[in-house]
Amino acid sequence: MRAAAALLLLACCTALAPHASVLKRCSKTPPSAAEATAALRAIVDEERQDDWDPLLDRRWRPVFSLKPDADEGRFLTVKAEQQFRRDGSFSNAVGLFRGALKFIFKGTYTLTDGATTLVIERLRPKILGVPLPAIDVREGRGVRGLIERVRGRRKDGSKRPNVYSWCYADSDVCVARGSSGSTAVWVRADG
Repeated sequence: MRAAAALLLLACCTALAPHASVLKRCSKTPPSAAEATAALRAIVDEERQDDWDPLLDRRWRPVFSLKPDADEGRFLTVKAEQQFRRDGSFSNAVGLFRGALKFIFKGTYTLTDGATTLVIERLRPKILGVPLPAIDVREGRGVRGLIERVRGRRKDGSKRPNVYSWCYADSDVCVARGSSGSTAVWVRADG
């Protein structure tokens, strides 16, 4: 049974290899936006893989994004990095103004059938590399609780969940669709 699953994964990865190699170039010598969009769509349209181990314990940097109604994607210029750890925790760092201002979000996630559901718990800002106190951003608590009381939720009482539906991951590139409907490409940032 395990050998059959390994052969299926190998066949899936082999079919996607040319498209994944185009997306891997997004961080170095980028392909055209049209070429990257075609490769991204080809990966999203393929059957999902079952092994998400390559996603874990690596740092990832977003490099390309495609909105659901767009004809062509765009290369990302924001300095960001994300990591999912085997212990169920994650961190997402976003740098602005050439890294002078940095926001680091931390929390937990669950990975079920290729989808990660994120629960953001803490925000730690840094200014010029100096960490400021962490802010509790859990739902209904701290600053977020105050904002929810003032601003409220959607009319039906719900909020959009933080979910990534993973389409592809290998040791160097991964692709996922977010709860907003946009699809993004991340490249490995730690190697």
